[in-house]
Amino acid sequence: MRNVSTTLVLLLLAFVLQGAWAQSTINDQQQLNATTQAPNTGAEPTATGPAAGQASDFPPLSGLDEPSLEPNVAARSFLLYGAQASELADTNAGNSLRRNGTPIVGVTHLLGTAGLQRLWEHYQVGLDYVGGGAFYAGSVRDNSQMHELKFDARTTWRTGALTLRDTASYLPDGTFGGSFGAAGGLGGGGLGGISGAGLGGASGERFSFFGANTFGSLGTFPRINNLAVLDFQQLLSPRSAVTMAGGYKYLHFTESTGGLFIDSRSIFAQAGYNYSINRRNKVALVYGFQHFEFPSAAGATFVTHLAQLMYGHQISGRMDLLVGVGPQLTSLNSPQEGNTLRLSASGRASLRYKFPRTSLIMSYDRYNSASSGFFAGETTDLARFTVERPIRRRWTAAVHVGYSHHKRLQVASVGVNAGSYQAGLAGFRMSRTFSRSLSGFVLYNFNEVALDPSFCGSAATCNRTSIRHIVGVGLTWHPHAIRLD
Repeated sequence: MRNVSTTLVLLLLAFVLQGAWAQSTINDQQQLNATTQAPNTGAEPTATGPAAGQASDFPPLSGLDEPSLEPNVAARSFLLYGAQASELADTNAGNSLRRNGTPIVGVTHLLGTAGLQRLWEHYQVGLDYVGGGAFYAGSVRDNSQMHELKFDARTTWRTGALTLRDTASYLPDGTFGGSFGAAGGLGGGGLGGISGAGLGGASGERFSFFGANTFGSLGTFPRINNLAVLDFQQLLSPRSAVTMAGGYKYLHFTESTGGLFIDSRSIFAQAGYNYSINRRNKVALVYGFQHFEFPSAAGATFVTHLAQLMYGHQISGRMDLLVGVGPQLTSLNSPQEGNTLRLSASGRASLRYKFPRTSLIMSYDRYNSASSGFFAGETTDLARFTVERPIRRRWTAAVHVGYSHHKRLQVASVGVNAGSYQAGLAGFRMSRTFSRSLSGFVLYNFNEVALDPSFCGSAATCNRTSIRHIVGVGLTWHPHAIRLD
């Protein structure tokens, strides 16, 4: 898996450099516009969730909005709803630590979604809900509920905006390759808008620093996860802007885990100064602050300060490139290890590229996080690749690959007794449109969680890896959006 991580990072950098070089020769007809004007949602909203394009064509690099890859379309208010039924075959429904010998279990997913986007002259609201149940054959795993709610509200003025975003979920697994991700997705692109609702919710590539991702899981332990972020952006001049953001994350396991998982509370703050070199190129200087608490880990806490220099290359409607790197200072307070300071590196790189018929997203992030409950703090390396393309008039194909590596920052009295772990996922989905309101899909997903050898201690034999294959088919019903304006 370490070789896989290195390969993914090298591929990401290669694509980033190639994309930036190729796009530097294309004429961009868009004028520099760093204000947060009305969102772009498409000529007509579809039932894949409330439109995600709520940012301007060229938002600040240090902000939380991503540039729109579908410019020059009208924003509208609408109401959406839909439903999905799928049948899956799961080779490791219980997420147990064994490579083979687990029975194949049939799983039925019944899910529904509802989304609202309402626009006024200087105020916008987005609401997106998806939820339902997973029903397992046999007794290998209890039936489980799955819910996720996203809310966002934005007020704008001529030179800036203030946005509140919140994402709350109740899930039996993490969001990195599990739970909803194993079901295919309403409309072929995330359940009802889990990939971005209204203004985007508190999720997406630019929310990694705020702990938007939850990763590997062992066993089936339901969890409540909530992330709230308030962010502000203001133009200082036609070329410069400042951004500020603050957030709070809450992770709680609702059932006893026997000390395997750790609840966490996290506070985040971020501020940045942005400068536009020209219409396509920007730079930014960012400061970030993180504070983590672990109520069940006997007082273990830590604080991180980081600074990053960012560079962005943006071409409206086609490409968004972002690269950032800088140092981070971590102050640890562990009853087992005392107070210590550590200096390390943080960074991010992402490329969003829209070809005439193909959409491609690649990203890499390195940051400190509260983990997903395994450790009382960790350093996370996360790489992702997604590509989607229509292959015939009614068919669409999508492929996704992801890898994450998590290194423990401090020893705690609870959690997994290991120095690190890694998680990998890969899959593809083929979807077909039958009518304007009905579509179907087939999918395959692979997930792996592997703890490092220290997990086994002195045991002669020890299985420290969980592997899971999921194959499924499903139907999605998504009627026309109801216009509200």
